[in-house]
Amino acid sequence: MAVLWIHCQQFVFIMITCRDYNIVDTMMNKLDEYANDLEKTISERTQELEREQLKAEMLLYSVIPP
Repeated sequence: MAVLWIHCQQFVFIMITCRDYNIVDTMMNKLDEYANDLEKTISERTQELEREQLKAEMLLYSVIPP
């Protein structure tokens, strides 16, 4: 992980020193979009999991006598 971080730092440094801000900005915007989409997907799947767990519990309680 540390090696990857060093390579990322070197990449960003090279990009900034080349005055190629558009590429860095584009990269950062894409990462932000990806993070937002990932959070949305996680939220949707968590809600789906909770619904399915509730269904399973209700089915279990309907099968097991009180």
